[in-house]
Amino acid sequence: LRDATRQQDVLCHLGGDQFAVLLRKPATPNDAVHAAERFLDLARETIDVSGQSVITSISIGISRSQVDGTVESLLRDADAALGEAKRAGRNRYELFDGALKRAAQTRARLEGQLRLAMSDDQLRLHYQPEVDLLSGRVIGVEALVRWQHPDHGLLSADAFVPLAEETGIVTKLGDWVLREACQALARWSPAFPSLAIRVNLSAVQLARRKLVDEISAALVACDVAPSRLCLELTETAVMTDTTRSVEILEDLAELGVRIAIDDFGTGFSSLAHLHRLPAHVLKIDQSFVAELNQPRGQAIVGAIVALAAALDLEVVAEGVETQHQRDLLLSMGVRRAQGHLYAPALNEADLLIWLDDPGNQ
Repeated sequence: LRDATRQQDVLCHLGGDQFAVLLRKPATPNDAVHAAERFLDLARETIDVSGQSVITSISIGISRSQVDGTVESLLRDADAALGEAKRAGRNRYELFDGALKRAAQTRARLEGQLRLAMSDDQLRLHYQPEVDLLSGRVIGVEALVRWQHPDHGLLSADAFVPLAEETGIVTKLGDWVLREACQALARWSPAFPSLAIRVNLSAVQLARRKLVDEISAALVACDVAPSRLCLELTETAVMTDTTRSVEILEDLAELGVRIAIDDFGTGFSSLAHLHRLPAHVLKIDQSFVAELNQPRGQAIVGAIVALAAALDLEVVAEGVETQHQRDLLLSMGVRRAQGHLYAPALNEADLLIWLDDPGNQ
């Protein structure tokens, strides 16, 4: 980095893998871009480390000083541009401009509102039933968090969970969802004693050392049997730190909690790791179910079903919308599914009405 920096510029290590370069008196506004391109070229060079060839990558955010700016605002804007460079694919640079500034302000405002929502009773749980494809009867429900935003109405998880993960709010959000789901099961137990519930778990939550103790405490507090709780994780969340993930999941499985791998096949699947996971359920992503009318889609679903059978895993199909999809899945050996063919995600009151229907028992 020093070799690619001018003598009059300042290079410093911010911490971890982050560095900052202050360009003093650039000759033209494009000097920062030229510097970024030099850094990217530098990263493409192979580095020899103890006989091993290593190739690095660099993501860069660029901000320009303003007349009314401060050191803090300059670094903040560069960091926002860096975040955009990472979201856009990494190993590139991004300039902090007006559009990015507005986006950053919107994100900051949404973050503040989300923190307030946590304490202001704006979060809700909706529940999507999971059914037996042969009988159509309910087996369990998936708990899905919603945000009753005061200005924008009911927001789905896609609108705020990624932000919660980036800012660390997802830890408190996940605690709230788990607690609410267990309390809901306790309320429903007299009428539906065998109903199970599935709760999504993020990579951030999975990395917490106290996760197993916290889940155990929530189950005990609500007097819910561990076997009625299923934790869903995406394959990418598990692969973030495979060794640590396997240890935690083994502890959860020993506790009696069931484990489901969600969105299987949409990330970078590692079959070498999959067989090590103490999972019980493999979920077929709705994108594959939507392509069941094509030979390619049927081939992918068939491969997932065969893999699950070889690993002794149950299979659940997501996003079942039509009777034709239901029939195809059933013929391929899939017995459990969720989707609008049966019911969308429902609030608790509507779910209880749906469950009271004799056809769903």
